[in-house]
Amino acid sequence: MDVKIARSKRRRKICRICCIIASPTCFIVSCICAAGGTVLFVFFPTLLANMVQQQVVIQPGSTPYKQLKDPSLPVYQDIYFYNLTNPEKFAKGEEQPNVTELGPYSYREYRLKFYNSSSFLDGNNRLEYTDLKTFDFSPNTSGPGLKDDDIICTVNLPMIGAIAKVLQLESIVERLFGVGILKGIFFTTNAKLYICQPATNLIFKYSDNLIRSLHSNAILKLMKMNLPTDYVSIQLNASSNGSIPSIINTGRKDINKIGEFFQWQGR
Repeated sequence: MDVKIARSKRRRKICRICCIIASPTCFIVSCICAAGGTVLFVFFPTLLANMVQQQVVIQPGSTPYKQLKDPSLPVYQDIYFYNLTNPEKFAKGEEQPNVTELGPYSYREYRLKFYNSSSFLDGNNRLEYTDLKTFDFSPNTSGPGLKDDDIICTVNLPMIGAIAKVLQLESIVERLFGVGILKGIFFTTNAKLYICQPATNLIFKYSDNLIRSLHSNAILKLMKMNLPTDYVSIQLNASSNGSIPSIINTGRKDINKIGEFFQWQGR
């Protein structure tokens, strides 16, 4: 009996000692946890915002810096044509125009931007660059059986445009004179009311005797009615002009303004 009482007293003594030792330790751990939680609560949003900004802001070595220079996401441009199937009879006035829709003619678009670490302005808040945009025909995303050299017949837009411009002249004398000039150009170049060109040429660049004459004719130049170029292009391909840069916001000061234009191609 005495032995049991002695053992019980020793256990109670040990428990009191453990409680005395454990209480300060628990208090210290609780204080550390509370302090850590307070620090995280106060500073974590700022730390998180800084981490996000480091990943999103356009700066040398960042992911946006690399993606802006050479985007990895594929972009395609689909073109549809109304192909004139009876061009000769239509031009002679024997039949109404008969057209069929062809497409899509799909082109993979590549946009390369040229800049480096010295292109940053205003304390890295602005980035100046020039770009090069090119298109490659994509058979896999185009319509079945379509090729980039398919011959497409359509209305001769340069001819129609020249006629419309002359008819808009205010003076009847100028209109009559302009019509006479155009008739001479149409006759010497054997121009027709329609043109037939490969699909890719129609989109990006084509020329013929009529276009070159409408561009170079001295009288049309004096009347300021000549074509500005000796070719016609709906969409420029491999277009780049290093003397006309664009400037965008890098998002360094305000992440919400990243990518905003300060200047686009000189404007």
